[in-house]
Amino acid sequence: MDESEETAPAGPGPLQSLWALIDNLDACFYVKDVDGRYLFANRALGLVFEAAPGAIVGRRDGDFVDLARCDSILVTDREVFATGAKLERDEELYLPGRGRRVFRTVKLPLFDAQRRVIGLCGISTDMTEERRTLDALIKRNLWFDTILSNVDSAIFMKDREGRYLYANRRVLEIFGVELDTLLGRTDKDFLPPEVVKPLLENDRAVLAGLAQAVEELITDAQGRDRLFWTRKIPISLPGHPACLLGLSTEITELRGLRTRLEHERVTDSLTGLANRLRFETALDEHLLAAGGGAAANTRLAVAIFDLDQFKYINNNFGQAVGDQLIQMVALRLQQCGASIGNLARLSGDEFAFTLPYDGSVEELAREVEQVRAFLSQPYPVLQQPLHLTFSAGISLSGVDGNDANELLGRAEAAMYSAKDHGRDQYRFYSRALGATVAERVALERDLRAAMGSSEFTLHYQPKMRRDGTVAGFEALIRWNRPGVGLVAPDRFIPLAEQLGLLLGLGRWVIDEACRQVARWRSEGMGEVPVAVNLS
Repeated sequence: MDESEETAPAGPGPLQSLWALIDNLDACFYVKDVDGRYLFANRALGLVFEAAPGAIVGRRDGDFVDLARCDSILVTDREVFATGAKLERDEELYLPGRGRRVFRTVKLPLFDAQRRVIGLCGISTDMTEERRTLDALIKRNLWFDTILSNVDSAIFMKDREGRYLYANRRVLEIFGVELDTLLGRTDKDFLPPEVVKPLLENDRAVLAGLAQAVEELITDAQGRDRLFWTRKIPISLPGHPACLLGLSTEITELRGLRTRLEHERVTDSLTGLANRLRFETALDEHLLAAGGGAAANTRLAVAIFDLDQFKYINNNFGQAVGDQLIQMVALRLQQCGASIGNLARLSGDEFAFTLPYDGSVEELAREVEQVRAFLSQPYPVLQQPLHLTFSAGISLSGVDGNDANELLGRAEAAMYSAKDHGRDQYRFYSRALGATVAERVALERDLRAAMGSSEFTLHYQPKMRRDGTVAGFEALIRWNRPGVGLVAPDRFIPLAEQLGLLLGLGRWVIDEACRQVARWRSEGMGEVPVAVNLS
């Protein structure tokens, strides 16, 4: 038979039709004897070997391919001959000029009448393009998986039963398992019931079509509770029409930081007490719940205690001692008993708290005096007892005000009245104090503004000798208050001392007196002694 001819048997009939069908398959169909010689090859194999099917018959694979690179062909042939069993495997062929081709091959043993293996029948399907596509998909999946595994967030997919379909490295670290262990299992297999319940509720909402962005608490493999901000959306996958995709970012440290910052925002750092903001907020919440605090069973008294002449202590003993004293006072206030509520440090040396008020001013006064007496006991500072006094002011909810701002302002007014009347005492707010406090506030505001302007002047009072001649001058400060006129020193010097402005004011007096002496000297008056009273 000519090598270019077909290898199928001649003649009409069913067998000829079968061979024609085989010859036109896209897959390679062939028959070999036990020596590896081809007994039959269809057109598809001829295209692979670039030879006519008839030219393949009687020849071996080594005549067409490099067996050194394609030894899997011989290996699988021998296995079929040796075992007499069907074999299914991928085989690689390296074809001259065409490179590597991958075939999915099925080989079946052929037997004689004595069940001896006399050859094999093979079908090989070219899977090269499919394999390239699969390899590309695998590489792409590996690429995506590498990216997702290095994302700091936990990324996962679940089916409608809550079974995990995918999880990145972060999820596996949280649960402390390998991927094979996690896939197909649910949160119930890894988490406590109380943790699982809200997770399931969120998952059900997502699977119902509602995307979720929620905080979720997870207990990790080490038993630590960790907080995550989780975004979940519904998706569909082949074979899984209802799934969810989730991304969880841990916010445990962020929440802790936010909690600490919130605590610091409403807490005095030196004493650990509430600050003014927290005091006002808590007081307003109580008054709002109590309808303004006018009812007898909801009334409160707001008390403000201020250390007398604390600036003197700071100036003479140093700020460290001053801070230590403030901490001691705060500790004593905390030891005053259960009747004191909402204890806070409002400012440098000013504390506030609330007391229940049942309508008896006498009982309230007794409690305030007990607190003041307890605070006034000696403080051990620098290995010696230091005696302090306190001025206090009290306002009453439902009487002097209905919110924290009013009650604090009026308690402060009463406290300033106590200071103005000699310190070391307490005062209740009264309407008469309102105008006095308003004037004090305005005076304080204008005095602060005057420190940066030219409102102060010096009057020079002559100092006379017995013979009637001028011995020198005494510089007396006056304040030319806008809209008011000259203000005597006894009206603003004590206030300047309380506000910490006296040192700056004293420097201005000395500088101005020196400038005046220089002017007199330039005018030919010679040396003119000027006395300056330094407080």
